[in-house]
Amino acid sequence: GYNDEDAGAVDMENGDFFGFDERLTLGCSAWCGCIDFVCEVSASSVLKDQGKVSYHARHLAEENRENVWAEGAEGVGIGESIEIRQMYMGSGEAELTFYSICIVNGYAESKAKWQENGRVKSLKLYYEDEYMGLITLEDTMNPQYIDISALKMKVGNGFDADFRFEIAEVYEGSKYEDTCLTGIIIDFNGIFAH
Repeated sequence: GYNDEDAGAVDMENGDFFGFDERLTLGCSAWCGCIDFVCEVSASSVLKDQGKVSYHARHLAEENRENVWAEGAEGVGIGESIEIRQMYMGSGEAELTFYSICIVNGYAESKAKWQENGRVKSLKLYYEDEYMGLITLEDTMNPQYIDISALKMKVGNGFDADFRFEIAEVYEGSKYEDTCLTGIIIDFNGIFAH
């Protein structure tokens, strides 16, 4: 019964916000039945803090363009990886299916930072240590939505889901070797309170 304006809908394609709008707007979604949600992010390497700026992997789940993860290995970061562990506990069905990943490439706080630092050209996706395929990314600051529904990745209500993203190729930055990502948000369907 909601229209976009009443629900507080925002521009998810080109605006400041990214991720999935059911977390940001009113109305019924899988989140209605949420009792507990855990999202832990770690990385094989992290760039050392530069003054007050940190590049921790947890920034990838914060849905905020001002925070970024940067790999800290020698070179451009080929082979460096990010691990995301999610656990959703809800009052609905026994299982959920992951259907989409939103990725914001590079250091997307500003056009200058985005161009100066490296961006990811492709990522190897692993789920529960099984290789699922290669994700190819465009060289853009805009959110990119990758449909993974055909992979049929499922997890039980209240159980951990473990994802790993490994850098396979990069777009090199104009100034720095560091390769950056601003966000990786994984969305699902299948658990509702109603």
